[in-house]
Amino acid sequence: MSDSNGTIREKLAAMNTAQLNGLDIQDFPPGQRRFINEGRVRRKRAEAGIIYTDRTPEAANDSKIPSGPRRSRVKRSKKSSNISGTPLGEGIEPKPWYLFENYHEKVSEKVENVAFVSTIEDGNRKAETNLVGKCKCIAPECGAAWSTGTIATVIREYRRDDGKLGYSAQVFNQRCKGCKQMGYMRLDVDVYVERVVRRLQIWKGEFKPTKWNRRKMLPHDEELCEGCKDGHCLKGVIERYQSGLKLTDDPE
Repeated sequence: MSDSNGTIREKLAAMNTAQLNGLDIQDFPPGQRRFINEGRVRRKRAEAGIIYTDRTPEAANDSKIPSGPRRSRVKRSKKSSNISGTPLGEGIEPKPWYLFENYHEKVSEKVENVAFVSTIEDGNRKAETNLVGKCKCIAPECGAAWSTGTIATVIREYRRDDGKLGYSAQVFNQRCKGCKQMGYMRLDVDVYVERVVRRLQIWKGEFKPTKWNRRKMLPHDEELCEGCKDGHCLKGVIERYQSGLKLTDDPE
């Protein structure tokens, strides 16, 4: 899209919730993905009665993890925060990847008859996506921190004898650009649930995504991405698409 940011926001605002949720966010450049994510989360918060306000310079200076312009929530309790550090808080050795089985309850509230499977073995189908979160370098002498919207993730489907659709979501960590050490990761739970639910609904035939022309991703440092090293980063998927190959292991 060549529209200005203001025009993009107007088009998103004119969409109903179903149309907004039906957009395939991977088809848009990073800046527009942020607008789509903000719109989706804002509508969820509005339904729950939570009001958003613009971030003030004072509030931005208080942030421990620097980021670009964004929307800020009115003060809320820690219990309702959508950015989760568990079980990845400081003091715990970071790993190359994680399985967030503790978020299955949130997923099962939005899509029925599914079961989490604690494995990263390939099943019947799989699909790569990106998640959103914040990372902080493990090295005390470095202390670098960064926000990211390209947390590589692979969602896998497993057939089960009980008739439920089994799934897992392998979330890959990132490394510090300065010292190459692993980072502590705080995942945006709302985005995790939205992406996992959307993929499960597609596999169950309950949701058909809107088709858009895919855009080339911004430069991506494969050495800092554990998903790239494992061959499961969306950057590689986009490159395969641009080479004429299919995006997932879904059958034709």
